Amino acid sequence: MKLKSDGKTLSKLYTGIVDWRTKFTSLAVCPEGEEHQASKVVITNGKLEENIFPTSDGKLASTFQISTNFMNVPRGDKFEEGAKFELSGVVLGKAAEVDGNGDDTGRLKVQFGVIGYNGKLNVLELIAATDNAVNFIESNWEDGDTVNVNGAISINQSTKTWFEEQGFGEPIKRTKTVSRKELIILGGSNAGLDEDCAYDAMDIKRAQEERQARAQEIKEKGNSKGRAQTPKTMKNTNAFGF
Repeated sequence: MKLKSDGKTLSKLYTGIVDWRTKFTSLAVCPEGEEHQASKVVITNGKLEENIFPTSDGKLASTFQISTNFMNVPRGDKFEEGAKFELSGVVLGKAAEVDGNGDDTGRLKVQFGVIGYNGKLNVLELIAATDNAVNFIESNWEDGDTVNVNGAISINQSTKTWFEEQGFGEPIKRTKTVSRKELIILGGSNAGLDEDCAYDAMDIKRAQEERQARAQEIKEKGNSKGRAQTPKTMKNTNAFGF
């Protein structure tokens, strides 16, 4: 918010974020081949949260988002690039990852519940990417366990290229940019934490119910907005649609 609770005093958090526009250069505005112009920043107090949103087919999708109130310029010559996370939460489920063809990738997906502000449940998908991590988690983490976990935030893009065969003539070269956002597990608890340090099962159940209600509301709003923006179908004047 621009003003503090008194409605008069300018918030330093607000002015600080506005200053980011002139203080930092986003990777998104850097010309191709000049990505080095993007600003390096240090974030020491960030939040990982769930972002639920409606898709064009009327369903819901979920990913993670990162938020912070503070970004700083690196000090000194030493700067280790990378992004790490630490979380404490509940194991909600585990499943083997499969690719687009249905083949097992050898990685493990862990549905992880993190309790945020006002008891809000954020469900994040964590990835165990190594055999060691997969075997340990499958053997030692049970659904419902409260565990600590740390890992790496991986956000990258790659270009997929293929040739589309035609009925006759040369194949057409197609390219597609594929974006990938993942939370990769690097380490965590030996097993579920003691009862004194663990989340209560009934509290988690209530938080899950609240999340389901929130997701349904997002879905209904998305469907309502989609219907409002759908243009009326015009009647064609001839069989060819002209």
